[in-house]
Amino acid sequence: MADGNAPRHWNQGSFGSGVKIGNWNEDKYLKEEEMADFLIKHTEGDLGFHKTDGLIRAATATSAVSAAQGGVVSFGDQVMLEHKAGVATLASLPSVHVGVHEVAGDKMMVTGAGMGANDDHLPMVRNVFSIEPFSAGQTGPLNFGDKFCLRVAHPTADSDTLYLGSDTQHMSSEVSRYSGEQIVNLRTSREEAVGSYGVAWTVNLKDPDFRLESEGTPVPAETDVVVRHVQTAKLLACNHMIRKRMQSEFGAEYEVTCATKMTRAKVEAPENHWSFKMA
Repeated sequence: MADGNAPRHWNQGSFGSGVKIGNWNEDKYLKEEEMADFLIKHTEGDLGFHKTDGLIRAATATSAVSAAQGGVVSFGDQVMLEHKAGVATLASLPSVHVGVHEVAGDKMMVTGAGMGANDDHLPMVRNVFSIEPFSAGQTGPLNFGDKFCLRVAHPTADSDTLYLGSDTQHMSSEVSRYSGEQIVNLRTSREEAVGSYGVAWTVNLKDPDFRLESEGTPVPAETDVVVRHVQTAKLLACNHMIRKRMQSEFGAEYEVTCATKMTRAKVEAPENHWSFKMA
């Protein structure tokens, strides 16, 4: 028999079975509020998967390349930089998860975007670049040794353009994620495109034995060349031999850096070989 003088808990018998104790009711209201916020964002297309789908659609929208007049590349042409060894093209790497790709401020990463084993590289917003003269007023064919800029449309901001560039490495500078090499990225500053060699490039013939003789002659389309960064003299490289790849909304793609790769024969390796693909 229970002791009638036993101490009672302070809330014993004070509440019915339907009464919620503590923060349970508050938690219920918070969950309902979260669901309401979710439904509003879903209706407005503001959820993460909406942003990702929109980004992919904008960046992979069909674009066009120029026809090669006389079989050569000219200032003002729209081209794709194709990397045949990696079956890839140079492409911008926008992301709704900016921090994933070490992008800060007005800079964006680039990759070697693979388009399939059938070598079917389709021109789209993220991989079509304009050949822009480094010095104002320069027109006509792009010659070996000429300085030029590579400009690409911003995938989501129609009013912005991006310029391919790199910077001299120093003690506190960042390096590429997988190879530890000099970073290549895109930047929005038009002033930098005019006044800095960081966004200036030149083209050299792939065969070093005829490189000197080719200086000053037009760059042919669909021909393997090496693309040199003026400020650092390093070559644009697609690291297709590295197993680790850049992971993004567009899948696994190759890391692109500024690094001159040499073979045992003391010539530039396939990682440095590019061609200007045109119509």
